[in-house]
Amino acid sequence: MEIPTFATLEEAIEALKANLVQLGDDAPEADRGRFVLKDLMEYDQRLSKKTDDHKKSISEKESLTQRAKKAESEIAKLAEVIKGHENTIEKLQQPGETDAKIQMLTAENNRVLSENRELKAKMEAHEQLGAEHETLKSEYAGLLGTVTERKIYDALREAALANKVPQSFIDSPDFRLHVNQFEVTQDGDIITKGDKPKTMNGYIQERQKTSPHWVTPTSGAGAKPGTSTGLTGDARAANYEQAAKNGDLAAMALYSPPVVAGKP
Repeated sequence: MEIPTFATLEEAIEALKANLVQLGDDAPEADRGRFVLKDLMEYDQRLSKKTDDHKKSISEKESLTQRAKKAESEIAKLAEVIKGHENTIEKLQQPGETDAKIQMLTAENNRVLSENRELKAKMEAHEQLGAEHETLKSEYAGLLGTVTERKIYDALREAALANKVPQSFIDSPDFRLHVNQFEVTQDGDIITKGDKPKTMNGYIQERQKTSPHWVTPTSGAGAKPGTSTGLTGDARAANYEQAAKNGDLAAMALYSPPVVAGKP
């Protein structure tokens, strides 16, 4: 079964809304779907704000980078100037020179040092924004994984119903664990993981050959031990033994050895 993949979180939200409308308010999956939808919408708002902040930080980083390059050049020049000023100060301290020139040079030196500290603080703030952005990317990937897991679960339920898997098993926690056996390809196909992938129907049908709880026992008028299940020999006997261990009387009747005429 194919399911859509989503390029953006907005697409995932709209698809989930449409799925909830189709399910109806009384569907067992509706409550979980609404919780997932609420979480996705709240996260989308937070992500939008953080994305805007990140874009601003990128623009500011570019500006700061240019200023940093310019500042480095200025600092290098001013280092030479300061060195010259130090020599000049020594000369100005000689009789006949004024203190005004000394104060001017000292003020200029302090100005350059102050700009350098301010630039360093802005660069540190930008690095912090970058770290927050990486955290948001990780959270976003986790939410997309939740949406994908839900899509696989819904598809597995639908395929199980089509293959007449008992409803009681479909609704059990054990059934949901089988979602972890599947992945979604780039083309949107759902297949099992591993070197030899199977379709969802192929996976279910293989389970039905070896696991009685994946098969709905034949019931109703005329049903009796030995009713045909499509299994014979060792496979039938193995299913009967498993049903006996589980205490599943219906499955035991379904997989019991056929009665041979003339034999007790």
